[in-house]
Amino acid sequence: MSKSMKNGIYIKILEFGVNHPDGFTYEEIEKSLHLNEWEKKIVNKFVDLALTTGRPSISSGSLGSYIPESENSLFFLIANESGAERFILTHIAFFNYIDYLELQAAKETSVSANRNAKTALWAVVFTALLSIATSYFFARWQVESPVTIDEKQYDRVIEHVGNNNSTSIMTVPENDKGISFFRSPQGARHHGH
Repeated sequence: MSKSMKNGIYIKILEFGVNHPDGFTYEEIEKSLHLNEWEKKIVNKFVDLALTTGRPSISSGSLGSYIPESENSLFFLIANESGAERFILTHIAFFNYIDYLELQAAKETSVSANRNAKTALWAVVFTALLSIATSYFFARWQVESPVTIDEKQYDRVIEHVGNNNSTSIMTVPENDKGISFFRSPQGARHHGH
């Protein structure tokens, strides 16, 4: 929510009214909210509407027989004694404020969820890239690492191949990749590409 909306006169009036459930006067609103001239005109309009529509009926004068409040006013007149009118928020204004608070909470939750989703997405991307890079470099390292065998290992391989009575091929990447050593059934040792 923008700061200007939070500081808007409508929201300030609603917050003030909610914080004064026992009623308030025009002077209390003006003093508490530090209204400028155009804001005073707006509040005066709401006060005038409340005074016009929220007055006691002529027949009884009791609080229960007030004329219904205006849907256009934020205020409802609850007392009118010697020029000291007291107002409360109308039920419509009160529920509008509750809606406003719910929307703000939903917005904050949405922003938080969006931030968490972005964080999770970046974590997944990072993990995937790390996995790909690790797999690539590990595979490359295994392929490019020279394989060395000592003399005893070589002799055992030759002995094993010789015991099979068939031509076997064994590739040993020493100095040059792809050098093959062949052992024929007769026992001769050859090398080639």
